[in-house]
Amino acid sequence: MINAPKLWIEKSTPWKAKVHVDKELHRAMDELERLELISTIKEHTDGISSLAFADEDGKRWVSASRDGTVRLWEFPAEKERERFFRDATYASSRVLHGHRGPVSCAAISKDGKHAVSSSWDKTLKYWSLDTGKCLRTFDGHENHVNWVCFSTDEKEFLSASSDRTSSAETPQKLRDEAAAIKRICSHEVGGGSSRCHDDWITAVVHAPSSTKKAKAMTCGWDKQIRVWDCGTRQVLHKLPCSHSAAIHALEISPDASLLASGGRDCAVLLWDVEEGKLLAGLQLAHCINALAYSPVYYWLSMATDEGIEVWNLEIKKRMTKVVSSGGGGVATALRWTIDGQYLLVGYSTGTIEVYRKEIRDFWAPSSRK
Repeated sequence: MINAPKLWIEKSTPWKAKVHVDKELHRAMDELERLELISTIKEHTDGISSLAFADEDGKRWVSASRDGTVRLWEFPAEKERERFFRDATYASSRVLHGHRGPVSCAAISKDGKHAVSSSWDKTLKYWSLDTGKCLRTFDGHENHVNWVCFSTDEKEFLSASSDRTSSAETPQKLRDEAAAIKRICSHEVGGGSSRCHDDWITAVVHAPSSTKKAKAMTCGWDKQIRVWDCGTRQVLHKLPCSHSAAIHALEISPDASLLASGGRDCAVLLWDVEEGKLLAGLQLAHCINALAYSPVYYWLSMATDEGIEVWNLEIKKRMTKVVSSGGGGVATALRWTIDGQYLLVGYSTGTIEVYRKEIRDFWAPSSRK
């Protein structure tokens, strides 16, 4: 692994209390971390494409699936979670129907009232989660839409498509049927159309507007990552070509300083968003399908063809690894709850597994060396 990347320590996060802990104690504590599987959810009938939580309270979350649906879930109150999970009574509260093909991604607004979904039917759909109704369908893409995300201020959402373009849609213009789709990556150069990438675009992420410029990052099968100015819709820079195969996933840290990319070459690369420099690299043994930062700790989790892995980036060490069971399928999506206590993992079988983060008492006599 290369030089350690920057931290995103904030005054409000529990990490601040841990960052000054003695390094050896910190290392010993992390060695005792593990994930306990506490529930298996089987409602989708095909592979899970994405998982997303509402940021404000984390009570609502959505799952997208290749079965053509988006499901809305109400996360149980803390004191009820164990009962819900262990009694297998946890079920989705609403199913969103309307896409005519696999749903590749679903993003949820911070307040949990709206969602946007992307599909291989070449469309995006904007939903009211309170009613389950589709408020508008966007059909400007010419091929599969592979990913979608809200901008941090939620004034628009960004999509990535197999037509090699990425679009920016504005929810506030829902009633303006004449509003044109603005493509942040497709523009005319010398009389020809200049596409965003040279192959399918697989993911797009948005950097919070607290940075100097609101940015979008895209990746694709062309092994490239591009950084865009969301205001001018122009390329700020292209990150050095360091992946040797198609890139499947992008994830940005809570403070937007650190970008993670992963793909078919089994590598996870960490980038300085502001400077576009490669800071670190992790080589795994299996294809990377999805990435997720912990919202609380300095961890990065990976969904792979073998299962899931969680790495502590500060000490450059894998903390835990869970291998899928024989019939468990490939891990295709994952997301931490906003309190960082639970990790949800989606699989190609349509199953969602719920893991609880466990830390044994380091000060217990049996734990001391």
